[in-house]
Order: sequence, then C-alpha cells, then structure tokens
Amino acid sequence: MIFFTNLDLFSIGIAMAATGTLGFVVFNNDRKSITNKIFLWFCIISIFWSIFNYFSYKSRDADIILFSLRLEIFFAVWWVVSLFFLLLVFPKQKLEIPGIVKYILPKALYMNYNSRIATDIGG
Repeated sequence: MIFFTNLDLFSIGIAMAATGTLGFVVFNNDRKSITNKIFLWFCIISIFWSIFNYFSYKSRDADIILFSLRLEIFFAVWWVVSLFFLLLVFPKQKLEIPGIVKYILPKALYMNYNSRIATDIGG
C-alpha cells in the first residue's frame, strides 16, 4: 500500500533515472562532440527542474512553495536555453553561435533574474 501512496514520486524518480542514464550514455559515446555535451547538460537541467517541480507540487508550506517555484523557473529558463543550443548544434561537432544570439540571450536571461520578479506571495 505504501507503493501506491508515493506513485508520483516513484514515476518521477524513474523518469529522472532514465534521463540521467540516457544523457551519460550519449555523452560517453563521443565525449568530444558538442552535441553530446549539450545533450548531457540538457538532461542534467531536466533532472533538477523535475526535482523542484515535484517539491512545488507536493509542499504545503507557502515559503517552501515560493522558494521551489523560484528554483523551478530558474531551471526552466536554463532548460529552454539548453534546448535552444541543442537544436542549434544538433548535427555538428563544434559550437558556432550566431551574432544575434550573443546579443539577445544575455538580455533575456537578465530579464528572468530581475529582482522584481516573484518577490512576494500575493494574498
């Protein structure tokens, strides 16, 4: 019966283990490939995002929920950035970043980490 009460934790644990295993297997296939490195980074970020998503889903305390939601947003932004870079370099061996990405990406990341975002729990 205990198994059925923690079924959501069990399923998230299986998904995180599978994601981590897949990331390391792909990375160990060719350690010099930028695609494999970015895929590993993508898998690691996905695991951390899943952890904080679970905490925000299961917590009852408002402060813990706010903290986990902030970390969830933090990892969600890095998840999108890593997905972008994965799609940018997918069949290539080396990373070539276009000039516009070098200009826009830092500004977009700054907007996410601005101190005025998610500062209080509205009530």
